[in-house]
Amino acid sequence: SKKILRAQQAAGHQQAAQPRNSPPQKQSPKHSPIQKRSPINKGKILKDLRKDQASPKPEGENLTPVQFLFSKNIVRNYSKAICRFILSSVSDEYMCDIIKKDNLQVNAKTFKDYIKLQRKSLDCIPALKKLLIVEEYDDIEMAHTKKLFVEMALIFIKYFSVKWIFNSRLSYKFAYLKFRFSFERRLKNPELFNHMNPFGYLKKLEKKKSGVKGSLN
Repeated sequence: SKKILRAQQAAGHQQAAQPRNSPPQKQSPKHSPIQKRSPINKGKILKDLRKDQASPKPEGENLTPVQFLFSKNIVRNYSKAICRFILSSVSDEYMCDIIKKDNLQVNAKTFKDYIKLQRKSLDCIPALKKLLIVEEYDDIEMAHTKKLFVEMALIFIKYFSVKWIFNSRLSYKFAYLKFRFSFERRLKNPELFNHMNPFGYLKKLEKKKSGVKGSLN
């Protein structure tokens, strides 16, 4: 009949409208359940921070970055100043007197040439201690060279360091001025020359003035 024929034609048009190779529809993936994070215990974190701040730290670790940099540079600046003094003509008279008095087997010119080579590496305590401590394997000339360096360094600290401090562009001039006594003791006892904390030293000076007993390092 005509109704059946029309129904068949309508069905054929719908099939032709759809693409033959159409991909199957993708099913939306199922989302995995979100894992809950453990809550942050702010009270515990603050407690740990307070505990870390209250715990005593070794000398040198409780400095600000600026103070730490200064503590590091003070050894280098003093060492460079000592070398400049030795290489200058002002030191000649002192040097000759020490060589003659202590009967050192060192030539003044050779000694200055050696210091000129070593001054570039004197930027830390271990490097400076190599010029202060006489080792077992050092020969007589090297042992006397180190002894002469110590004596010349002590002369600079005693008689020329104040002028150097005030005529230079150093920061913390007061700390350099007060700390020269501690530096002198370290030159006399280089085995104990392990650290330098001028700010801790200044605090001890203030305590001593206020009547609190305490030994100065």
